Amino acid sequence: QFMSRHFGHFMYETLSTFWIFEQTPAREFDYFLFHPLTFGSAIVDLNRFCFERFGIDPAKVIVVADEPLLVDHLVVPERLAQLNHSADPSLRWVYDAIARRPEGTAPSRRLYISRRVFNATFSRRVIANEIRVENLFRQAGFEIFYPELVSFAEQVATCSQAAVIAGMSGSNLLNVHFAARDALLIEIGDPRYQGKPNPCLPPAAGVARARHRFIPFVGRVFGPRMTVLVDIDHLTEAVEPILREDLAQGGD
Repeated sequence: QFMSRHFGHFMYETLSTFWIFEQTPAREFDYFLFHPLTFGSAIVDLNRFCFERFGIDPAKVIVVADEPLLVDHLVVPERLAQLNHSADPSLRWVYDAIARRPEGTAPSRRLYISRRVFNATFSRRVIANEIRVENLFRQAGFEIFYPELVSFAEQVATCSQAAVIAGMSGSNLLNVHFAARDALLIEIGDPRYQGKPNPCLPPAAGVARARHRFIPFVGRVFGPRMTVLVDIDHLTEAVEPILREDLAQGGD
């Protein structure tokens, strides 16, 4: 399944079939077939960048909908990530191939990945006081990063330099896949999961070999679009010991 326009599904599910290119280079395949599911067949910036990393010629990508298709030989790589369930740690190779981190680098950036710009366009699950959450992390030495404002190439480059990635629970935190080994992932909970992490993020952290720290949501939820208001005092109290622990383990 292609899931081309949905960052989270493409990152978590579609890319989990790309392990095949470690065994068989893309140049040895004549075509690359995908099913469009509900996200259409357009090839967007995210897809193009990943295709280039694995040597996939976009001209050889065929998105198969309902029309009959006859093939002589078909290779179907198993999906090594199961949505809301698990992910095979061997997928680390896929995300390393995308990140292409320079040898010997010591990532040190602290990133808070904000949803605020995204929510200005898509009004579901708005964090009404996210600017206050941003300020909390800014005062703790974090850069505030809006991935929607940059190309996917810049998004990968930025997150590959991160020692700590924090943010509200969601697809944005799948950027931990590009962080260096032993990075710290701070997930601020989503009330939809009733005090538990987003079920995709612990497996993603496992693939990334990141240290996952979860802060359950405390605050208010209101309106039909699940607008949330984060309790800033509680969040401050929860973040401080996590950052102290990181310092004790050698973080900046």
